[in-house]
Amino acid sequence: MQKTNTLPDIGGRPVTVYEVRPRDVLELFHSRENLKTQAQRLLPRCVSLSADELLDLYPSESAEVWKAFQEVNSAFFDLLRAAGVVEQVREMMVMTMTDLRARYAEQYRQAITALSTTDGPSS
Repeated sequence: MQKTNTLPDIGGRPVTVYEVRPRDVLELFHSRENLKTQAQRLLPRCVSLSADELLDLYPSESAEVWKAFQEVNSAFFDLLRAAGVVEQVREMMVMTMTDLRARYAEQYRQAITALSTTDGPSS
């Protein structure tokens, strides 16, 4: 039976979070749709809020929803940890952020170099 948890007052109304099935999550990886569309399809299976409603929550409210989601899906997260998936995702995020920082620094360096060029007509 699917677990749920209803939080009594998130953004002035009750919000329910739902346990998701591995099939629901795996569909994200097998779809040809863009990530935003996939996330919008998965969201109603996770929480009784729309994407816009989630974006309108205060960070403290979002944290409560996330905590409830983790509790309801604790068995699933435990399986992911045991399989090493959580650590692999963490490593991918670190690599991505490191690469993005390096790319940003390179683009910034190129922009500064281009701006400091004095060759060409002056006004």
